[in-house]
Amino acid sequence: MVTLLHGALKNFAFKGRLMREMVQALRSIGLKNIKAEVETKIGQLLAEQPENDTIAHEFLLVPVWMRELINRNRKKQA
Repeated sequence: MVTLLHGALKNFAFKGRLMREMVQALRSIGLKNIKAEVETKIGQLLAEQPENDTIAHEFLLVPVWMRELINRNRKKQA
């Protein structure tokens, strides 16, 4: 059985697949539950699939705490 729930339009506005999935995952984990392993995985995913052409657009859609977390791990991989 599939239950469809109302979703905010901004959740459907992502152009890239990676950022959309990363935001959903981070939202379900929550800020207080972020561990070093999660940050390492973020860095790995961004290195494998940087989506540089869409990241500026995507950053306008994500909460500030996620933006900071993602940016911090992008810089580690650079």
